Formats: sequence, structure tokens, C-alpha cells
Amino acid sequence: QQQQQQQQHPLRKRHLYFGPEQLFAVECGESPNPRKPEAFVAIGQLASAAFGPLAPFFTWGEEPCASWLARASNYYSGPWDRMTKQTVLVVGATYDPATPFENSVGMAKLLANARLLTVEGYGHCTLFNPSTCVNDYLAKYLITGDLPPEGSVCQQDAPPFSSAISPSSLFS
Repeated sequence: QQQQQQQQHPLRKRHLYFGPEQLFAVECGESPNPRKPEAFVAIGQLASAAFGPLAPFFTWGEEPCASWLARASNYYSGPWDRMTKQTVLVVGATYDPATPFENSVGMAKLLANARLLTVEGYGHCTLFNPSTCVNDYLAKYLITGDLPPEGSVCQQDAPPFSSAISPSSLFS
């Protein structure tokens, strides 16, 4: 019966894990976060003074990095305007509450060899705000290196919070 339950659960079937360690492995391993947790008190105060009352939330989100032992041995910290062998594909949503679309446009301009794929839609990432158009372009880019045509704009498959897409449907 236990084996049958494991087979029925879509997350177990695909062996997916969405714990915070994946994010921290990149954020903490490849960023210059303070090594002393108490430093985040002052950083939170500075962020709050500069950006308002929600800023400390984002500051304290990085606090686990103070005790994160692993550091990337060879992470890239710039310069960002150097020509790359492969064109970098930047994907940006027009109504992203965490990463404004202007930042996606700016990143595509800053990088010496980049292409912007615009998602006309809402939300922070296309994984949980799916677009078949984006997924098709991303798959092609990752498998063959082919880019979407310059100026490409994709639509989301459904508006946010619609019943057409449920979180469980993403894993089935």
C-alpha cells in the first residue's frame, strides 16, 4: 500500500523537492553576504530607511547565508558587459511584482550578448504563471541554443488566480 501511495503522489513520482536549500546554495554560495548574523540588524535598518518598511523582509531573507558554510569556488562577479560565446536569453514579465520589467530590459541591454523574451503577464516567474510560448522558446534555447526572434512577446496561458491552472496541475 505504501508503494502504491508513492506512485500516486506526483511529486514523489518525479522526485521533485522544492526546499529552500536549493535557493540558499546559489544565493549564499555566490554572493558577498556578511558572515555575522548580527550584521543583518544594521543592514535591515539601512534598507528600511532607504526603501521603506518592507525592505527588511528581503534583507532578513538572506540571513541564513551568515552561517552557510559552502562558498562557490569560482563564481562570476562581473564585469557583465563582456561578450559571451552563447547569447544569454533574458525572460521578463511585464507585471512582475518582484523584478520590474524595466530591470529585464536593462539587464538585456547591459549584457553584451543578450536577447529579451517578453512575457505579457503577471507574476514573478513563468514556472508558476505558465506560458506555453515561453516554455517552447526556453526548451529550444536550452536544447539547441536557438533564440526566439528579436522582439518576441509571449502571453500567459491563463490569468493569475484563475481556475484554469492549479499548482497541482504543474506536477502531473
